[in-house]
Amino acid sequence: MKPEDIYYTTELDRDYANDLKSVCDGESLSAFVSRWGYWLDDSAKNLTANDWLTIKPLLADCRTEGVEPEERHMIALDLLMPEKIVKVSMAANHFKVPWGCAYIRMKEEKMIKY
Repeated sequence: MKPEDIYYTTELDRDYANDLKSVCDGESLSAFVSRWGYWLDDSAKNLTANDWLTIKPLLADCRTEGVEPEERHMIALDLLMPEKIVKVSMAANHFKVPWGCAYIRMKEEKMIKY
């Protein structure tokens, strides 16, 4: 999804998370990175199908309750929580508004440049 496709009721964080949950192999990881590249942190933008075997157990670890992330989990965390999405999500949660509403307002107020 590109910024011009975001409206006040867009729930980009939810859509992103649901799409990430559907990644099940290298090919779907590659497609995911292509679809969401604009929102990904630089470290995650370069992931390819060949990275799936490395990423899969790290994602599972990060999704497991009680597991404390270590340095090796950083690439999975970057994929799970891209800074651009998380920053807007925090504002949306704080003001109890849809993600798109927070994004549009933050952009209007020049709090974000993406």
